[in-house]
Amino acid sequence: MGIFRKKQQPFDSVGHAQVLMSHFVEKPDDYYLRPFVVAIPSEMKFWYHSKTHLYRLAVVLTALLAKEQEHPIILEIRKSFEKLVFNLPQEDGMAFFEKVMEAGRSFNDLLIYLRDQNHGMIVSWARSWLQDVGVNEENIIVSSAFAKSWTGSYIVVLETIRDITGKFRG
Repeated sequence: MGIFRKKQQPFDSVGHAQVLMSHFVEKPDDYYLRPFVVAIPSEMKFWYHSKTHLYRLAVVLTALLAKEQEHPIILEIRKSFEKLVFNLPQEDGMAFFEKVMEAGRSFNDLLIYLRDQNHGMIVSWARSWLQDVGVNEENIIVSSAFAKSWTGSYIVVLETIRDITGKFRG
């Protein structure tokens, strides 16, 4: 019966980490976050792009950390992903690491507000995020949509991780 068993491909944590990096971090900002939701002034676009980059890294790391207890192979992917992300000289790398960790803490706050269905804090989170890059968004619907676009990205990353772990159950 085992003659026709499909041969399982070897596990490649670096390859999976590179896929997560290219699909969820290095894509343009408008790939996952809908720019039509929020108007970013041209003089603030650099700051917006810098911040979205940090948060995309944080979203992927948060998802990997959330799933590595359930699936030990995810730990290998997280370590490979971290090597891709935090490959700067120590002096520059530590400052960058702290920025990514702060983005991760902030994103975790958003996940808690969503879990608790605390709509006021969801809107407040989005407004604060946007004010940090010079956008004063007063529309509650726009702020909410902005926050939910981040959680949508998180869900896509979680689904990708689920697909990876489904291929390598042992």
